[in-house]
Amino acid sequence: MVVGEFLQKWEERVGSDVLYQIEIGDVGEDGIIHELVLTRWNGPFRERFEIEFWGNKLRVIWKIKNNVFEAFKTMAEMTYRDGFEEVPWWVSPDEVADMVSTVGAGTVYYLVLDYIRDVFSTPFIREEG
Repeated sequence: MVVGEFLQKWEERVGSDVLYQIEIGDVGEDGIIHELVLTRWNGPFRERFEIEFWGNKLRVIWKIKNNVFEAFKTMAEMTYRDGFEEVPWWVSPDEVADMVSTVGAGTVYYLVLDYIRDVFSTPFIREEG
């Protein structure tokens, strides 16, 4: 994933220090977002999620940067390989644009992360009974 060249980008500032940014890096011929980058600034701290979606594979790289003088450090890289019965709403450029215009980039940032958290935690949830 090449961070820096984006097709669409949205930003939302919350207060004086926090900034949310959502960037679409690649949309395939199928109209699906294959590269999505979520970034949150909180003062000098930055957190970035580089997301790749290919229908049967979801890859997320979580990076942080503690200050403006250091480079992003990779904290985790997760890959989920399985066919998705439903295509996530956030892989549609129109859906992302509509959601950002409705609820803002900050809310969309957390909605996408909630979806990703569910995908990666579901295999570890055991049903009682």
